Amino acid sequence: MFDYRGIWPGMPAHGRQWPQSMRAWARQRPMRAARCPLPWSAGPLYYAIVPGLPAAMSTPSSSLPLPVRRLAGLLALLLALSLAAAAAQAQTAQHVQIAQWLANGQAEQALAAAEAGIAEFPRDPQLQFLKANAESALGRQGDAEKTLTDLTQQYPELPEPWNNLAAIRAGQGRLEEARSLLEEALRSNPNYAQAHANLADVLLRLADGHLQTAQELAPSAAQAQQIEALRPLLDANAQQPR
Repeated sequence: MFDYRGIWPGMPAHGRQWPQSMRAWARQRPMRAARCPLPWSAGPLYYAIVPGLPAAMSTPSSSLPLPVRRLAGLLALLLALSLAAAAAQAQTAQHVQIAQWLANGQAEQALAAAEAGIAEFPRDPQLQFLKANAESALGRQGDAEKTLTDLTQQYPELPEPWNNLAAIRAGQGRLEEARSLLEEALRSNPNYAQAHANLADVLLRLADGHLQTAQELAPSAAQAQQIEALRPLLDANAQQPR
């Protein structure tokens, strides 16, 4: 179960490096949605430029820490909480509110709001992504996997769904699948720091498994020495606070 308490609902700095097509998509969405009322509030949609939104929306993204969670004691993978492409220009009041509920551990409220928003804007990938995070926070991993899988099919250019789906796979011990998903994330955005860090973690765990297999298959003195030389690196990575 994801624990969002104490995590800032901020956006990573790499959002400025998205392809031009995604920046265009982000600029167009506010014009499509600006006149649509929120089903769970009395007012219209407000964007990040409107005064009064939470401070996280006006804080430079480079000053916000990357969100981190530990996955079932197996891996410490960086988990994306929002879509950077949408954050650049199309972040709305309901997006911010849902992210805040997740940060405060109010996953049921976040899920209800995300589902209501999707009913109004079925093509909003940010709402779908937040819905997946809420489902994961409630322990509904199967639902979260389906939501994220749908996102990767509808919006393969977004790296965050690939990243979070990889986090779930890694938590299940399915490291090869996690590796493939993270490689997809990096194909969509080679500058995505979270996916690079997560892929490094996954590769180290895969290396650890291969070292153990090598030791079992050929327990020679030379191989044992090679394995012992590499073991501190793997142990240090496993024990490093994230």
